[in-house]
Amino acid sequence: MKIFFIPTCPKHKNRLEAMKKTWIPKEDSSSFKIFYVYSNPNNTKEEVRGRNLILPHEELYQNLFLKTHGSFRFFSEAFPKAECVVKMDDDVNIECFSTVLEQIDKMLEHNVN
Repeated sequence: MKIFFIPTCPKHKNRLEAMKKTWIPKEDSSSFKIFYVYSNPNNTKEEVRGRNLILPHEELYQNLFLKTHGSFRFFSEAFPKAECVVKMDDDVNIECFSTVLEQIDKMLEHNVN
């Protein structure tokens, strides 16, 4: 299984909605899961709500490293058998998500990290 995560914030809601309308699959499959990562200082630990992962810190651009690091740590612990964990930005436009999956499969076949 491949894990994709997109760090985002309420301020970028329009970006994420555009991605959902154009290329993000509506449902996960047996080969991938997609998560949108937010922060909330009121959380005491990581929390998953559907496709949303909420991390326990302030939603600030200066905390992007914390969000990215926390996401990789969470997903590596929650999905220890994942083939890969891929970070994507919330301003990415992809023509075809299945092509991304195919390219990742080719890289995995050749042990490209």
